Amino acid sequence: MTDSRKLATIVAALRAWQGQKSIQGPLSPLDTEKITTDNGRFQPLSSAEIDELCVELNAAPARRLVVTLEGGLVSCVLSSDAEAEVAVIDYDTDPNAEPDELAYIPQGDGSFSDAHVFITSTEVNPARVAELFASLPTDGDDEEGEVAS
Repeated sequence: MTDSRKLATIVAALRAWQGQKSIQGPLSPLDTEKITTDNGRFQPLSSAEIDELCVELNAAPARRLVVTLEGGLVSCVLSSDAEAEVAVIDYDTDPNAEPDELAYIPQGDGSFSDAHVFITSTEVNPARVAELFASLPTDGDDEEGEVAS
C-alpha cells in the first residue's frame, strides 16, 4: 500500500474525521481536496478506487518476516511488505565478555539480564519472502504459525 494517491486519500479521511471531533470544526472541501491531491500533484481516487482501497485495507495479509542465521548470527532479515527496524537480543553471552560488549536488558519480571544486542533493518523483498514461506515444510498438527522442524 505504497501508492501516493491511496495514502493521500487515507490521510484526508483521517483529517476529516479528526476535524469532526475538533472544536475547530471539519475541514473545508478545498482543504480536503488539497490533501487528497497532494496540492494538485495527482487526481483524487474515484469512488470505485476508494471501494477497492477499502477492500485492500480490510483484507491486508499479515506481514511476514524471514530471519536468516549463519553460525548463530543474524545475517539477514527480509520483510514481505514494509521496512522495519529490528533488534536482535542474544542472551547466550560469553562469560568472559567485556562489560562494554553487553547491554543490560530489562525482563518482564523487573529483573535485568546481560545480552549481546544487534540492531538492523529489514530488506523488503516480497517475492523472496513468498518463495521462502512456500518452500517451508509445515505440519498440520503444529500450532498455527509454527513450522515443523
